[in-house]
Amino acid sequence: MVERIEEIREKLQQLSSQIIHIYREGNMVTDALANEVMETQTIVEYHSFQELPSKIEYHSFQELPSKIEST
Repeated sequence: MVERIEEIREKLQQLSSQIIHIYREGNMVTDALANEVMETQTIVEYHSFQELPSKIEYHSFQELPSKIEST
């Protein structure tokens, strides 16, 4: 396992990539989708925003910035 992790790290460095941890509270949509899968034990594909369950749509609006600044 350690060897595999080192291999992945090397590949990430070659691609000039980084892995960043984001807490659940920082990505409520992903957390809500993961909870949906765990609750239903089924795989569902959503192809548009309109197909999302209402509780997940709610979380997506909560993540919108409260202030949008133009540059």
